[in-house]
Formats: sequence, structure tokens, C-alpha cells
Amino acid sequence: MFAEFDGDEELSPNRWGMRYGKIMSQNKNKNIDNAISMKKIIQDLEECIRKAQLSNDVNTLDELISNQLQFVFLDGSVASKSDDLEAHRNKIVIFHSITFTDQIIQTFENLATVTVKAEISGTMNGQSFHGYYRYGRTWAMLNGQWQLIAGNVVQLPESHK
Repeated sequence: MFAEFDGDEELSPNRWGMRYGKIMSQNKNKNIDNAISMKKIIQDLEECIRKAQLSNDVNTLDELISNQLQFVFLDGSVASKSDDLEAHRNKIVIFHSITFTDQIIQTFENLATVTVKAEISGTMNGQSFHGYYRYGRTWAMLNGQWQLIAGNVVQLPESHK
């Protein structure tokens, strides 16, 4: 019933969001199957955003991120979609590696939350960085497509690495 992501196939958020959104709406009576399937969709979208960040793929990030995005950074500042896209477009932030672990996905009817631990290295404003972080992200089905609507990040202390 669902196509599996084999890792070599190019992920397109519109393709995944629209295909799965349609399938999900056709199967409302299969709550358990839907919850499992929705978790797989969100896992795939998380991998898609990870790959887009690593490759500075602004077009894919543009599709994945809602125009209403609110993302809270380590210092408490709040970034919008345009802030995020500009940082990637202008190479203010460049990710060299992103490794996700300890991913927890909670699904609801048209909403999903994700917490994930990440080891990240890269450059920001020309300065190298490496660290361990915990991300929180909220995905919502908007106009037949899954999009990231909110997120936050905290840096993990040495004891949690």
C-alpha cells in the first residue's frame, strides 16, 4: 500500500506529502495502520530535511517549511522561514555532518511532533562548530502537504552526549 523509501530515491516533499495525505484521508478507519504509516512519513520527511540542510538545497527546504514557521534558537531568538532560507542561500550556515539519534515521533490526526538528538558539525558565519543538540519539531498537514510549522533547539550538556 505504501511505497518504501529505499535511500537512493530522491525525496520530494510535495510528492510524499500529497501522496500520503491522500492515502491517509482514504484510510481513516484504520487508526493503527495510519499511526504507523504516519510515523514512517514523518521519518522520511525528517531524513529529507536532513539531506536538504546538508546539501544547502534551498528549493527543498522551501517546500518542506511552512510560511508560518517559528523556530526558536539556542539564544532564544525566533527565526522565520525567510530567515532560514536566507541563511542557507547565503551560506551563513553550512552543515558538514548531521547525525540523528534517539528520535521520538508522536502523531495526531494532521499533526506530528518530533524530538531528536543530533550531532552536528559545520560553519556558521565562517566559524567552525561541532556539538550535540536536541531538536523539537512540529509537522502539520497543510493544503495536502506535510510542512514544518515550528521548531526549537537546545544544546546538550556534556552529560547527555
